[in-house]
Amino acid sequence: MKKAEGVTIIGGVLFFLMGVLGIVMGVLTGISENKFQESALTTTAIITDIDVRYYRSNGKNKKDRDVFVEYEVEGQKYKNELNIYKSSMREGQRIEVFYDPENPGDSRIASGGVSIIIVIMGIIFLTFGTGFIVLYMKNKIKRKNLLSNGICVTGTIIDVVPDRSVRINQQHPYKAEVEFIDSITGERYLYSSDSVMNKSIHSMIGATVNVYVDPQDKSSYYVDLKSATANINNGMPRVYSSK
Repeated sequence: MKKAEGVTIIGGVLFFLMGVLGIVMGVLTGISENKFQESALTTTAIITDIDVRYYRSNGKNKKDRDVFVEYEVEGQKYKNELNIYKSSMREGQRIEVFYDPENPGDSRIASGGVSIIIVIMGIIFLTFGTGFIVLYMKNKIKRKNLLSNGICVTGTIIDVVPDRSVRINQQHPYKAEVEFIDSITGERYLYSSDSVMNKSIHSMIGATVNVYVDPQDKSSYYVDLKSATANINNGMPRVYSSK
């Protein structure tokens, strides 16, 4: 059964890798721009055209712009596409460009901290990714400890509800609500399973399931949904609770 935490760790790794890539790209971009400007000369160029390009990203329509300029170096005219677009740019506008004296056709404008923005975005992605990975590892260690050292009780899945604290691909995962009644004290305990993405979890309502509880802290527990699947496959009778 596909667990939401499995999707979480995949997302965490992707965020982490995107963060690392963003930081590396930002640093390399900054180094490249600084190196270019150290040896570059400046001249005045005219914006001849601003082309608008439309594309789809994450299901949304977006647009980007390509800026073309024309300038003259030592009596020879050059046309080039600039490296970035700024909202203040207009066709016919005169702007200062940097060009490579050994290759005048290579012209750019000051990036205005674009490399810094890329690095900052990379750090944000890296932070989110690291957080997801750390959370996954903590839950994994906790689950392993409970399976090894926890007290195993047998409860009954009395309901399956959406986990509204999580949304993956515009969909809430599900979690099983488990009831355990202590045969000695008659005390009733309620537990919630980890979130899963598979709707088939609804077929487990009424099935018995193992719950591993920390003997020192009863609020710390793990609902082993695999045991419910095993119990169903073994033909164990379902128990339906009247809520």
